[in-house]
Amino acid sequence: MNPVCEGLTAGEHWRPTNSYFGAEAADAVYPPGYVPLHAYPVDDVLAKLTVKVVIDGGTSQQQTYTFSPADKDAFRTDVRIHDLNPSFPDIPSFFVIPRMAPLSVGHHTHELIWVLTAQHCDGISTDPDVSCLPAGEFSAFVRPADVSIPEPVPAG
Repeated sequence: MNPVCEGLTAGEHWRPTNSYFGAEAADAVYPPGYVPLHAYPVDDVLAKLTVKVVIDGGTSQQQTYTFSPADKDAFRTDVRIHDLNPSFPDIPSFFVIPRMAPLSVGHHTHELIWVLTAQHCDGISTDPDVSCLPAGEFSAFVRPADVSIPEPVPAG
């Protein structure tokens, strides 16, 4: 589910999507005092990150799922944003696209939350307000998901 998706039909798996990009290790710059765990910002954030997907948050139907970078189906480090959108700069990046179970028919919400064990800076700027996320939870988005019954396919 991302801004280009039209909706879901009952019985189909779906994937919330989010992406990350950071500097090349040789080009990385950081705010004073910040020392990354890994030279490559992508490796650095992956060492600190888990992602939670909250379905129908704040309701009696709330369900929470957690994914780590070890789940290669949920974290696609083999594809850069540039691979899918050539107008985007060819810099290190990855996608978070966990496969989710089908939702019941009706209106739902889903929230993707980044959980960082330590501060992370992307190496693009020395301004911490632009390039850094603090340790803790960060809501990447909350989006609606309307699930409908599939239209029957005419015989013939």
